[in-house]
Amino acid sequence: MIETPEMIDRMAAELRARSDSDLPHSFYVEQVRRQLAGEARTRSAAANDDGSIAARSGQAHPSVFHAWALSE
Repeated sequence: MIETPEMIDRMAAELRARSDSDLPHSFYVEQVRRQLAGEARTRSAAANDDGSIAARSGQAHPSVFHAWALSE
């Protein structure tokens, strides 16, 4: 999918309409660009994945342990 300025502008307008904020349109344009950039990075990382997730199955992230083991 190619990010055109018109598409980004339309997505920003939709995002602004869904929110209750009075932030400027440029804020939402930047948010949409960041979201699209994050999706592109996620897709490229998934395409380059060599099965490391499968190799790590069963291993929890350390933060999972801390959330479970440490009381508030």
